[in-house]
Amino acid sequence: NNFCGPQSEVSFGVISGTFYLIRIGGHQGAQGQGTLTITCVPDVLTGACCFLGGICLDGLTEVDCTAMPGGTYQDDGTDCGGVFCRDCLDDADCDDGDPCNGVETCVGGICQPGTPLDCDDADPCTTDSCSGGGCVNTPIICDDLDPCNGVETCVGGICQDGTPLNCDDADPCTADSCSGGGCVNTPIIPCCGNGAAEAGEDCSNCPQDITCPPETQCVAGICEPLCPPCPEDVNGDGDINVLDLIDLLLCFGASDDPPCDAGQDVNCDGSVNVLDLIDLLLLFGTSCP
Repeated sequence: NNFCGPQSEVSFGVISGTFYLIRIGGHQGAQGQGTLTITCVPDVLTGACCFLGGICLDGLTEVDCTAMPGGTYQDDGTDCGGVFCRDCLDDADCDDGDPCNGVETCVGGICQPGTPLDCDDADPCTTDSCSGGGCVNTPIICDDLDPCNGVETCVGGICQDGTPLNCDDADPCTADSCSGGGCVNTPIIPCCGNGAAEAGEDCSNCPQDITCPPETQCVAGICEPLCPPCPEDVNGDGDINVLDLIDLLLCFGASDDPPCDAGQDVNCDGSVNVLDLIDLLLLFGTSCP
């Protein structure tokens, strides 16, 4: 068939051992003489190609495989699923240059991992690792850098509290604390016991700082004159009688302020009340010694 032109070629695949029928005819019934040439062209044969490191490439010809550095052709028709590619020829092919993971070796064409470097220093207070080809034993840091709570330390792998800073200045009139890494002693005002008369202190609640002058006594926080001898003799006539009772009752419920004077305050507590009346009645009808 010269439909494809004179001297045309037709290619098709064949199977070895199979019979094929070839029919030859002229275009649109044309007749004549010609030459039929049959040529068998073998397929391009390929196979697996191995490289060190266990690398395998499929579908390479022997020429292409061996042209590559380190390439080893495994045979026609082979593939990577059915061949063994070596990792190595000797130990040097396996060494990754890192002492931390040990020395790698070549066993039966396969690289075997080495034994990692043992960096355990048997100290539970260090973090052990391997870096840059050598052991690194980093101390566990427990100190929180606050001097107020002391210096924390590592004992048996566990952080232990430090001893807090002692800020007691032995002064009862300061509030002692630790702040910002140092002691703070803040004065307490008012503070009984510092020897200074301060607001809110009197002779009752702070006798250490507030003392009454001679011939006086502290009564309900106020320094009052000492009671005279025989205070029950309110009018001072030497007898304790109805006149003293009347004088006291006229100021009953009052204080020492005028018009009542301190005489009606029999017990000298700063006010004229039932207590003074009881003291007077206990000696009623007697005379002062």
